[in-house]
Amino acid sequence: MKTIKYISFIFLAILAFTSCEKDDDTVTYYSENAKSGEMSALQPSYELTLENAAKIMDTFKWSKSDFGYSAAVTYTVQMDLAGEDFANAQDLLSVVSVDSSDVTVDVVNKAMLALQNVYEYPDNSVQKMEFRLQSSITDALEPLYSESITTDIQFYVAFPETMFMIGQDFGNWNWENDGVVEMVPVYGETAAFWCVRYFKANSGFKWAPKKAWANDFSGLTDNVGFIQRDGNAFVESDGMYMVYMDYPKGEITIEPAEIYGIGDCFGGWSSPAAAFTITGDKATITTATAGNLRMYAKSTLGPQDWWKKEFNINSGKIVYRGAGGDQESVPAGAGKKITLDFNAGTGTFE
Repeated sequence: MKTIKYISFIFLAILAFTSCEKDDDTVTYYSENAKSGEMSALQPSYELTLENAAKIMDTFKWSKSDFGYSAAVTYTVQMDLAGEDFANAQDLLSVVSVDSSDVTVDVVNKAMLALQNVYEYPDNSVQKMEFRLQSSITDALEPLYSESITTDIQFYVAFPETMFMIGQDFGNWNWENDGVVEMVPVYGETAAFWCVRYFKANSGFKWAPKKAWANDFSGLTDNVGFIQRDGNAFVESDGMYMVYMDYPKGEITIEPAEIYGIGDCFGGWSSPAAAFTITGDKATITTATAGNLRMYAKSTLGPQDWWKKEFNINSGKIVYRGAGGDQESVPAGAGKKITLDFNAGTGTFE
Protein backbone atom coordinates (compact mmCIF):
# COMPACT_ATOMS: atom_id res chain seq x y z
CA MET A 1 0.00 0.00 0.00
CA LYS A 2 1.25 3.47 -0.89
CA THR A 3 0.93 5.84 2.10
CA ILE A 4 1.43 9.61 1.96
CA LYS A 5 1.44 11.50 5.26
CA TYR A 6 1.87 15.04 6.46
CA ILE A 7 0.13 16.48 3.39
CA SER A 8 -1.12 20.00 3.91
CA PHE A 9 -4.82 20.48 3.67
CA ILE A 10 -4.37 22.90 0.74
CA PHE A 11 -3.36 20.06 -1.58
CA LEU A 12 -5.95 17.59 -0.35
CA ALA A 13 -8.49 18.15 -3.13
CA ILE A 14 -5.84 17.88 -5.85
CA LEU A 15 -4.37 14.69 -4.47
CA ALA A 16 -7.78 13.14 -3.89
CA PHE A 17 -8.65 13.78 -7.53
CA THR A 18 -5.49 12.18 -8.82
CA SER A 19 -5.90 9.19 -6.51
CA CYS A 20 -9.20 8.33 -8.20
CA GLU A 21 -7.25 7.54 -11.36
CA LYS A 22 -5.07 4.94 -9.59
CA ASP A 23 -7.11 1.77 -9.40
CA ASP A 24 -4.31 -0.26 -7.81
CA ASP A 25 -3.42 2.15 -4.99
CA THR A 26 -5.40 3.17 -1.94
CA VAL A 27 -3.98 6.46 -0.69
CA THR A 28 -4.44 7.95 2.74
CA TYR A 29 -4.49 11.73 3.08
CA TYR A 30 -4.66 12.27 6.78
CA SER A 31 -2.33 12.92 9.67
CA GLU A 32 -0.40 10.11 11.33
CA ASN A 33 -2.25 11.18 14.48
CA ALA A 34 -5.65 10.49 12.87
CA LYS A 35 -7.93 8.66 15.25
CA SER A 36 -11.03 6.59 14.65
CA GLY A 37 -14.12 7.13 16.75
CA GLU A 38 -15.07 4.31 19.08
CA MET A 39 -18.46 2.70 19.51
CA SER A 40 -20.27 2.74 22.84
CA ALA A 41 -21.12 -0.57 24.46
CA LEU A 42 -24.26 -2.43 23.41
CA GLN A 43 -26.51 -4.63 25.51
CA PRO A 44 -25.13 -8.11 26.25
CA SER A 45 -27.86 -9.72 24.13
CA TYR A 46 -30.89 -8.99 21.93
CA GLU A 47 -33.89 -11.10 20.94
CA LEU A 48 -35.31 -10.07 17.57
CA THR A 49 -38.94 -10.91 16.75
CA LEU A 50 -41.16 -10.43 13.72
CA GLU A 51 -43.75 -8.62 15.87
CA ASN A 52 -41.14 -5.97 16.76
CA ALA A 53 -39.62 -5.69 13.28
CA ALA A 54 -40.40 -1.96 12.89
CA LYS A 55 -39.24 -1.04 16.40
CA ILE A 56 -35.81 0.31 17.35
CA MET A 57 -33.42 -2.42 18.46
CA ASP A 58 -30.99 0.12 19.90
CA THR A 59 -29.43 3.53 19.38
CA PHE A 60 -25.85 3.06 18.21
CA LYS A 61 -23.49 5.73 19.57
CA TRP A 62 -19.84 6.55 18.95
CA SER A 63 -17.20 9.21 19.44
CA LYS A 64 -16.29 11.22 16.38
CA SER A 65 -13.29 10.36 14.23
CA ASP A 66 -10.43 12.80 13.67
CA PHE A 67 -8.70 12.84 10.26
CA GLY A 68 -6.39 15.69 11.27
CA TYR A 69 -8.42 18.42 9.61
CA SER A 70 -12.00 19.55 9.22
CA ALA A 71 -14.04 17.30 6.92
CA ALA A 72 -17.52 15.79 6.67
CA VAL A 73 -17.19 12.22 7.92
CA THR A 74 -19.47 9.37 6.87
CA TYR A 75 -19.96 6.89 9.69
CA THR A 76 -20.97 3.31 8.85
CA VAL A 77 -21.72 0.64 11.44
CA GLN A 78 -20.78 -2.81 10.18
CA MET A 79 -21.67 -6.26 11.51
CA ASP A 80 -20.33 -9.76 10.94
CA LEU A 81 -20.21 -13.08 12.75
CA ALA A 82 -17.68 -12.82 15.59
CA GLY A 83 -14.21 -14.07 14.76
CA GLU A 84 -14.55 -13.69 10.97
CA ASP A 85 -12.49 -10.45 10.75
CA PHE A 86 -15.42 -8.73 8.96
CA ALA A 87 -14.82 -10.78 5.83
CA ASN A 88 -18.54 -10.52 5.01
CA ALA A 89 -19.33 -7.25 6.77
CA GLN A 90 -22.95 -6.06 6.54
CA ASP A 91 -23.63 -2.30 6.67
CA LEU A 92 -26.38 -1.55 9.21
CA LEU A 93 -26.41 2.24 8.87
CA SER A 94 -24.56 5.06 7.20
CA VAL A 95 -24.82 8.67 8.39
CA VAL A 96 -22.83 11.87 7.94
CA SER A 97 -21.27 14.03 10.66
CA VAL A 98 -23.37 12.73 13.57
CA ASP A 99 -22.45 10.53 16.52
CA SER A 100 -25.51 8.30 16.88
CA SER A 101 -28.27 6.61 14.92
CA ASP A 102 -31.25 4.35 15.65
CA VAL A 103 -31.30 0.87 14.11
CA THR A 104 -34.52 -1.12 13.75
CA VAL A 105 -35.00 -4.80 14.47
CA ASP A 106 -35.79 -5.42 10.80
CA VAL A 107 -32.47 -3.95 9.59
CA VAL A 108 -30.41 -6.11 11.93
CA ASN A 109 -32.47 -9.21 11.22
CA LYS A 110 -32.01 -8.81 7.45
CA ALA A 111 -28.25 -8.60 8.01
CA MET A 112 -28.44 -11.77 10.14
CA LEU A 113 -30.30 -13.54 7.32
CA ALA A 114 -27.72 -12.43 4.75
CA LEU A 115 -24.92 -13.77 6.95
CA GLN A 116 -26.85 -17.00 7.51
CA ASN A 117 -26.51 -17.66 3.77
CA VAL A 118 -22.73 -17.49 4.23
CA TYR A 119 -22.21 -19.23 7.58
CA GLU A 120 -25.25 -21.54 7.53
CA TYR A 121 -26.13 -21.18 11.21
CA PRO A 122 -29.53 -22.59 12.27
CA ASP A 123 -32.82 -20.71 11.90
CA ASN A 124 -33.88 -18.63 14.93
CA SER A 125 -30.58 -19.33 16.71
CA VAL A 126 -28.47 -17.11 18.98
CA GLN A 127 -25.21 -15.97 17.39
CA LYS A 128 -22.33 -13.89 18.73
CA MET A 129 -22.02 -10.91 16.40
CA GLU A 130 -19.21 -8.38 16.05
CA PHE A 131 -19.64 -4.66 15.28
CA ARG A 132 -17.25 -1.91 14.23
CA LEU A 133 -17.39 1.71 13.13
CA GLN A 134 -16.08 2.62 9.69
CA SER A 135 -15.25 6.32 9.14
CA SER A 136 -14.56 7.78 5.72
CA ILE A 137 -14.45 11.14 3.96
CA THR A 138 -14.57 9.89 0.36
CA ASP A 139 -14.70 6.52 -1.39
CA ALA A 140 -11.29 7.20 -2.91
CA LEU A 141 -9.56 7.38 0.48
CA GLU A 142 -8.77 4.67 2.98
CA PRO A 143 -11.29 4.58 5.86
CA LEU A 144 -10.57 4.39 9.57
CA TYR A 145 -11.92 1.53 11.70
CA SER A 146 -12.76 1.36 15.38
CA GLU A 147 -12.08 -1.47 17.77
CA SER A 148 -14.81 -4.11 17.50
CA ILE A 149 -17.45 -4.92 20.11
CA THR A 150 -19.56 -8.07 20.42
CA THR A 151 -23.06 -9.03 21.54
CA ASP A 152 -25.37 -12.04 21.27
CA ILE A 153 -28.33 -11.77 18.89
CA GLN A 154 -31.21 -14.17 18.41
CA PHE A 155 -32.65 -13.58 14.96
CA TYR A 156 -35.87 -14.80 13.37
CA VAL A 157 -36.79 -16.30 10.03
CA ALA A 158 -39.83 -14.53 8.60
CA PHE A 159 -42.52 -16.97 7.55
CA PRO A 160 -43.38 -17.13 3.84
CA GLU A 161 -46.50 -15.45 2.52
CA THR A 162 -46.70 -17.72 -0.54
CA MET A 163 -45.95 -21.37 -1.21
CA PHE A 164 -45.59 -23.23 -4.52
CA MET A 165 -45.43 -26.92 -5.46
CA ILE A 166 -43.49 -28.06 -8.49
CA GLY A 167 -42.80 -31.52 -9.88
CA GLN A 168 -42.86 -33.89 -12.79
CA ASP A 169 -46.65 -33.56 -13.01
CA PHE A 170 -46.79 -30.00 -11.68
CA GLY A 171 -45.02 -27.86 -14.26
CA ASN A 172 -42.57 -30.56 -15.41
CA TRP A 173 -39.93 -29.03 -13.09
CA ASN A 174 -40.13 -25.70 -14.94
CA TRP A 175 -41.17 -22.69 -12.85
CA GLU A 176 -42.43 -20.92 -15.97
CA ASN A 177 -45.03 -23.59 -16.77
CA ASP A 178 -48.69 -23.19 -15.89
CA GLY A 179 -48.83 -26.52 -14.07
CA VAL A 180 -46.85 -25.21 -11.08
CA VAL A 181 -49.23 -25.17 -8.10
CA GLU A 182 -49.71 -22.03 -6.05
CA MET A 183 -50.91 -23.35 -2.72
CA VAL A 184 -53.87 -21.66 -1.03
CA PRO A 185 -53.43 -19.70 2.24
CA VAL A 186 -55.50 -21.07 5.11
CA TYR A 187 -57.89 -18.38 6.31
CA GLY A 188 -56.78 -16.78 9.57
CA GLU A 189 -53.58 -18.83 9.91
CA THR A 190 -49.95 -17.73 9.66
CA ALA A 191 -47.96 -19.38 6.85
CA ALA A 192 -50.32 -22.34 6.54
CA PHE A 193 -51.19 -23.53 3.02
CA TRP A 194 -53.26 -26.23 1.32
CA CYS A 195 -54.12 -27.67 -2.05
CA VAL A 196 -55.94 -30.62 -3.57
CA ARG A 197 -54.38 -32.38 -6.55
CA TYR A 198 -54.30 -35.74 -8.27
CA PHE A 199 -50.86 -37.33 -7.74
CA LYS A 200 -49.18 -40.24 -9.49
CA ALA A 201 -47.04 -42.65 -7.53
CA ASN A 202 -43.29 -42.30 -8.05
CA SER A 203 -43.73 -38.91 -9.71
CA GLY A 204 -41.55 -36.51 -7.71
CA PHE A 205 -42.46 -33.07 -6.41
CA LYS A 206 -41.30 -30.49 -3.87
CA TRP A 207 -42.10 -27.03 -2.50
CA ALA A 208 -40.62 -23.53 -2.46
CA PRO A 209 -41.81 -20.19 -1.02
CA LYS A 210 -41.12 -18.48 -4.35
CA LYS A 211 -41.27 -19.66 -7.96
CA ALA A 212 -37.53 -20.19 -8.17
CA TRP A 213 -34.84 -22.70 -7.28
CA ALA A 214 -34.05 -21.10 -3.95
CA ASN A 215 -35.01 -22.42 -0.51
CA ASP A 216 -36.85 -25.35 -2.14
CA PHE A 217 -37.50 -28.39 0.04
CA SER A 218 -39.01 -31.89 -0.06
CA GLY A 219 -40.25 -31.91 3.52
CA LEU A 220 -40.20 -30.10 6.86
CA THR A 221 -39.76 -31.53 10.38
CA ASP A 222 -42.92 -33.66 10.61
CA ASN A 223 -43.88 -35.29 7.31
CA VAL A 224 -46.93 -37.56 7.10
CA GLY A 225 -48.39 -39.42 4.12
CA PHE A 226 -45.45 -39.24 1.72
CA ILE A 227 -41.85 -40.34 1.37
CA GLN A 228 -38.68 -38.45 0.51
CA ARG A 229 -36.09 -39.77 -1.89
CA ASP A 230 -33.21 -38.13 -3.78
CA GLY A 231 -34.28 -34.68 -2.60
CA ASN A 232 -37.90 -35.01 -3.78
CA ALA A 233 -41.24 -36.01 -2.26
CA PHE A 234 -43.41 -38.90 -3.50
CA VAL A 235 -46.80 -40.44 -2.73
CA GLU A 236 -46.89 -44.21 -2.77
CA SER A 237 -50.21 -44.64 -4.62
CA ASP A 238 -52.03 -42.77 -7.36
CA GLY A 239 -54.91 -40.69 -6.05
CA MET A 240 -56.46 -37.35 -5.25
CA TYR A 241 -54.84 -35.93 -2.14
CA MET A 242 -55.14 -33.02 0.25
CA VAL A 243 -51.79 -31.36 0.97
CA TYR A 244 -51.73 -29.31 4.18
CA MET A 245 -48.62 -27.42 5.29
CA ASP A 246 -48.12 -25.58 8.58
CA TYR A 247 -44.77 -23.92 7.93
CA PRO A 248 -44.16 -22.40 11.40
CA LYS A 249 -44.79 -25.78 13.05
CA GLY A 250 -42.76 -27.62 10.42
CA GLU A 251 -45.63 -29.95 9.51
CA ILE A 252 -46.77 -31.35 6.15
CA THR A 253 -49.56 -33.90 5.83
CA ILE A 254 -50.67 -35.50 2.55
CA GLU A 255 -53.85 -37.58 2.84
CA PRO A 256 -56.71 -38.76 0.62
CA ALA A 257 -58.82 -35.74 -0.30
CA GLU A 258 -62.21 -35.14 1.28
CA ILE A 259 -64.39 -32.56 -0.50
CA TYR A 260 -67.77 -31.38 0.82
CA GLY A 261 -70.70 -29.22 -0.15
CA ILE A 262 -72.51 -27.30 2.58
CA GLY A 263 -75.52 -25.02 3.00
CA ASP A 264 -78.37 -24.13 0.62
CA CYS A 265 -77.64 -26.61 -2.18
CA PHE A 266 -77.18 -29.57 0.15
CA GLY A 267 -80.28 -29.63 2.32
CA GLY A 268 -79.77 -26.31 4.11
CA TRP A 269 -77.56 -25.18 6.94
CA SER A 270 -79.16 -27.52 9.45
CA SER A 271 -78.13 -30.55 7.39
CA PRO A 272 -74.70 -32.20 7.61
CA ALA A 273 -72.16 -31.44 4.93
CA ALA A 274 -72.47 -33.60 1.80
CA ALA A 275 -69.41 -35.54 0.62
CA PHE A 276 -68.26 -35.45 -3.00
CA THR A 277 -67.56 -38.75 -4.74
CA ILE A 278 -63.95 -38.97 -5.85
CA THR A 279 -63.20 -41.08 -8.92
CA GLY A 280 -59.73 -40.85 -10.37
CA ASP A 281 -58.86 -37.20 -10.87
CA LYS A 282 -62.44 -35.88 -10.58
CA ALA A 283 -64.72 -35.04 -7.64
CA THR A 284 -68.50 -35.01 -8.27
CA ILE A 285 -71.73 -34.32 -6.41
CA THR A 286 -75.36 -33.54 -7.29
CA THR A 287 -77.12 -30.63 -5.62
CA ALA A 288 -80.19 -31.51 -3.54
CA THR A 289 -81.89 -28.11 -3.62
CA ALA A 290 -81.51 -24.75 -5.31
CA GLY A 291 -79.52 -21.99 -3.63
CA ASN A 292 -76.07 -20.56 -3.24
CA LEU A 293 -73.28 -23.08 -3.73
CA ARG A 294 -70.57 -23.42 -1.07
CA MET A 295 -67.82 -26.05 -0.91
CA TYR A 296 -64.71 -26.83 1.10
CA ALA A 297 -61.86 -29.30 1.53
CA LYS A 298 -61.17 -31.12 4.79
CA SER A 299 -57.85 -31.97 6.42
CA THR A 300 -56.92 -33.68 9.66
CA LEU A 301 -54.15 -31.14 10.25
CA GLY A 302 -54.94 -27.52 11.07
CA PRO A 303 -58.21 -25.75 11.98
CA GLN A 304 -61.44 -27.60 11.29
CA ASP A 305 -63.65 -24.58 10.49
CA TRP A 306 -64.97 -25.31 7.01
CA TRP A 307 -64.65 -21.76 5.67
CA LYS A 308 -60.89 -21.76 6.27
CA LYS A 309 -60.44 -24.05 3.25
CA GLU A 310 -63.40 -22.87 1.18
CA PHE A 311 -63.65 -22.56 -2.60
CA ASN A 312 -66.29 -22.06 -5.30
CA ILE A 313 -66.80 -21.97 -9.07
CA ASN A 314 -66.72 -18.82 -11.15
CA SER A 315 -66.99 -18.88 -14.97
CA GLY A 316 -65.94 -22.52 -15.07
CA LYS A 317 -62.90 -22.03 -12.85
CA ILE A 318 -62.26 -23.14 -9.27
CA VAL A 319 -61.68 -20.02 -7.17
CA TYR A 320 -60.39 -20.12 -3.61
CA ARG A 321 -61.28 -17.98 -0.63
CA GLY A 322 -57.76 -18.12 0.76
CA ALA A 323 -57.16 -15.37 3.31
CA GLY A 324 -59.96 -13.18 1.94
CA GLY A 325 -63.55 -12.53 2.97
CA ASP A 326 -66.74 -14.19 1.80
CA GLN A 327 -66.69 -15.13 -1.85
CA GLU A 328 -69.17 -13.91 -4.44
CA SER A 329 -72.43 -15.89 -4.31
CA VAL A 330 -72.80 -18.64 -6.91
CA PRO A 331 -76.43 -19.72 -7.44
CA ALA A 332 -77.10 -23.32 -8.49
CA GLY A 333 -80.29 -25.20 -9.24
CA ALA A 334 -81.45 -28.49 -7.75
CA GLY A 335 -80.30 -31.72 -9.38
CA LYS A 336 -77.18 -30.18 -10.91
CA LYS A 337 -74.12 -32.38 -11.19
CA ILE A 338 -70.97 -30.55 -10.13
CA THR A 339 -67.64 -31.84 -11.39
CA LEU A 340 -64.32 -30.57 -10.04
CA ASP A 341 -60.93 -31.10 -11.68
CA PHE A 342 -58.37 -29.57 -9.28
CA ASN A 343 -55.38 -30.23 -11.54
CA ALA A 344 -57.01 -28.37 -14.43
CA GLY A 345 -58.53 -25.80 -12.05
CA THR A 346 -62.01 -26.24 -13.54
CA GLY A 347 -65.51 -26.70 -12.17
CA THR A 348 -68.70 -27.44 -14.17
CA PHE A 349 -72.49 -27.64 -13.68
CA GLU A 350 -74.57 -30.15 -15.66
